Amino acid sequence: MINGFCIAGMTTFIESWLNDRSSNETRGRVLGFYMLVSYLAIAAGQTLVNLGTVGGSDHLMIASTLIGLSLIPIAMTRFGEPNLKASQPLDILTLYYASRIAVIDAVVAGMLVGSFYALGVVFARQIGLSVSEAAMFMSTVVLGGLGFQVPVGMLADRFDRRIVM
Repeated sequence: MINGFCIAGMTTFIESWLNDRSSNETRGRVLGFYMLVSYLAIAAGQTLVNLGTVGGSDHLMIASTLIGLSLIPIAMTRFGEPNLKASQPLDILTLYYASRIAVIDAVVAGMLVGSFYALGVVFARQIGLSVSEAAMFMSTVVLGGLGFQVPVGMLADRFDRRIVM
């Protein structure tokens, strides 16, 4: 649970930084490429299960090392942090009234992605796939969504983002 909160915080920080540094005309493409890299990392991460003993601490050590290494490019950048002084806290109800579709989409996407990551491996193992094959199954599904990230981002730069969503 602590790891999940840390990753959510790190993701929020990175996406806030990208939003702040990109213009309205390029934001979709920038976030599309960010998601492309994220999907590649997630797909590659699924195959790392083959590098250690299942149930051992090897995987935790590998994941921790990779997350630590991912901070190096951010630490080496010359850009400062986003200016968050102008931002104000926004409760879910206010956000819902401002953009109902965004809140509904976020909830549905969270349920779909969360259930897939939680149960995809269970399904793969129950149909008889080995640990290595289950990792490949998970990677393949993630890579299936990869191809749409940049084109959808480019469409979001050209058309109303709410329509593209």
